[in-house]
Amino acid sequence: MRFFLFPLLAALGGGVPPSREDPAPEQSCSAKPIAPNLLMFLTPKASVACLQADNTLRQGLEKMRAHGYTAVPVLRSDGSYAGSVSEGDFLWHILEHGAKGGLKAQESYLVEDIVRPGWNPPVRVDAPLEKLLQSALEQNFIPVVDDRDAFIGIVTRKDILRWATVQQRQ
Repeated sequence: MRFFLFPLLAALGGGVPPSREDPAPEQSCSAKPIAPNLLMFLTPKASVACLQADNTLRQGLEKMRAHGYTAVPVLRSDGSYAGSVSEGDFLWHILEHGAKGGLKAQESYLVEDIVRPGWNPPVRVDAPLEKLLQSALEQNFIPVVDDRDAFIGIVTRKDILRWATVQQRQ
């Protein structure tokens, strides 16, 4: 898997170890391209549809339906990242606890009750690009937290690939 990342990292402007045959880089006065970092891809928290951990399952389902997403980040009241939930998490919960009573019955459960530990883990804002790409192989969106574990936004796989495609054409 590591070898798969080298061409993508090269397209993104770094991360590939130099080969022994490569000549020393030439000194020039031309501007160097800016090395990509995680913030170039970040969709800030204010632009991300999130659920609160203390929302009821009914509230969570209604918000997900209104936004049209299949998975969203879940935040605690202090702004920290609690995890992510998907439509499937809601479905499995309803199947396991019975669908009697419809959506009204789901008001006795909270979104934090269905967050799966370890699913869709966040990366820190200062994470190296390689870590971000590793996460993007497994996740459609990567939650980003700061050094206090406060949620600051997401990076989508789509944004990474769009940027890499533009860089490859240049």
